[in-house]
Amino acid sequence: MSRTPWLLLIPLLTACYSAELDPAIEGVFTCEISDADAPDQDCPGDLVCDGRVCVSEVPTITIVSPEDIDFGQSFTDPANVSIRFSGTGLTLGTDEDDPTEGFVRVTMDGQSVDISSGTLSGGITVSQLEVSPDPGGHRISAQAFRADGTPFTNESALATRLFWIDDGNPHVAITQPWPGQEFDLETPLVDFEVAVLNFELSVSDTEPEEGFGHVHVYYDSEFPFPQCAGDMECDEAYIAVVAPSPGEGDLRITDTAAALPLSPEATATITAVLRQNDHAPFSKAAEGEDLDLVTDEVTINRVASDDE
Repeated sequence: MSRTPWLLLIPLLTACYSAELDPAIEGVFTCEISDADAPDQDCPGDLVCDGRVCVSEVPTITIVSPEDIDFGQSFTDPANVSIRFSGTGLTLGTDEDDPTEGFVRVTMDGQSVDISSGTLSGGITVSQLEVSPDPGGHRISAQAFRADGTPFTNESALATRLFWIDDGNPHVAITQPWPGQEFDLETPLVDFEVAVLNFELSVSDTEPEEGFGHVHVYYDSEFPFPQCAGDMECDEAYIAVVAPSPGEGDLRITDTAAALPLSPEATATITAVLRQNDHAPFSKAAEGEDLDLVTDEVTINRVASDDE
């Protein structure tokens, strides 16, 4: 008689095990996005990975304004800049026990605000951030977070946008990498993308032509610019040339791929410098005046890979 209860438990255990493997049950399967080309490989069926568990829908954030223009929407008056975003797959709220609730962190030029109320699908205007009047490129990002402060890691949970304050002068802005982006120490091949305003990107190694040129990219240069441009060894230590390929014509945004130098775990500064077609520094200064270079920089993070 003592064996009977064990026999009765066998089908119960089997049924429980079967239910846990039902691919229709959202949130049962844990997942990790280790491959950007196959972010949902850990999830069965039509479920997708939100960076932690398999769900039927992941948060998707879209920046509605400024507008999505290839090289960035430009404004002459910062008062005309309206920051607005929308999204799906997330309910704005602060209940940490509800996995469907969270907030969106909107950042611009070092400022940030967390939006935890409103209706994402209808669009939300952000008025808490002050638009700087400084001429040149400005960056906006909107990132979805869980209510407990954990960021969603699916690609669509982050939206970025570049816009310009236009004073009529040439400007350059780095659009890839984005500030704060992380890269393994194993010197991965990185896409460097730049956009320009009141300037045209053209093929390098040609005769100088006013208003045309390309970009040199530097990694943690020995001296800041413009000092680096006055030191030949520093100035020639660029890691990438960003310019259109022959036949592409003149562009206002383009990219190239290059390897990052070996590095310990640390932050690093990526600097973009406008150059003339013959690689000489492009300067806004009049002849005989000190160099007035056109540059931009972002800070990235070098981190150890998860398998180290």
